Amino acid sequence: MSDWNKKIYQYNRFSISFTRNEHIRRKSNDIEDKLKESYPSIHQLPIPDELDSMLPRLILDSRHGFSQIVISQSNIALNINYSEDWQDNIDKCRVYLLEKIKLLFDLVGDVIGEKRPYYCGLVSQIHILPNVSDREILNIITDKIETKLNFSNSSKLTEVDHKFVNLVSEKFYSGLQVKNFKSWNIESVSLDIPRLKEDESFLEGILIIGDFNDRYKFNEDKKYFTNLSSAKEIIDLGIKEAIKFSDNFIGS
Repeated sequence: MSDWNKKIYQYNRFSISFTRNEHIRRKSNDIEDKLKESYPSIHQLPIPDELDSMLPRLILDSRHGFSQIVISQSNIALNINYSEDWQDNIDKCRVYLLEKIKLLFDLVGDVIGEKRPYYCGLVSQIHILPNVSDREILNIITDKIETKLNFSNSSKLTEVDHKFVNLVSEKFYSGLQVKNFKSWNIESVSLDIPRLKEDESFLEGILIIGDFNDRYKFNEDKKYFTNLSSAKEIIDLGIKEAIKFSDNFIGS
């Protein structure tokens, strides 16, 4: 990859949306029994039932510490932050996702009692870490997406964030986003709002975010409801789309 260090498969979020269940917390014992082998820790959040249905009500932490299941009144999501030994192996990530989504659909159908969930989707985050300057990172992004920003050596541009949403097979939305990112070490900072100086960041790179879901089909077809088969297709196509998009910014 010439001037590039590596591409990291950082994070996935798979979620299922369904009819609002205002009393979802009453299912906590059944959910805990269903997940106790892999997710032994469950937390109930004291959020009034009448507030936003998307606010988390139940959170379950995995035994190994790298994933979490978050349940609201109208959504269940599996959040995965991959360990370092998985971050360069997307096949492991795909297999893990395929194993877990059946569990999520079983929870929605058998425990929560929703037999016809609305739609589901996969969010993927990929970090690309280059051995080049901040200015070169910005150049790479703007060149690849062919934007007309009057970008020049004297430009004061410090951030780039572009998102595209495509329609796939008259069924899926495929959202693809590219942006530059920076990270600072703020552990020793005493200020409530730290000063984040440009030249003191310890990590710079490109962040790719893919968001692949069957919301389009749900919107357009009143008879459509998602299922495990669609979810498997979403994982396969969603990961491929994110990888293909991220490859555009490697080796530039």
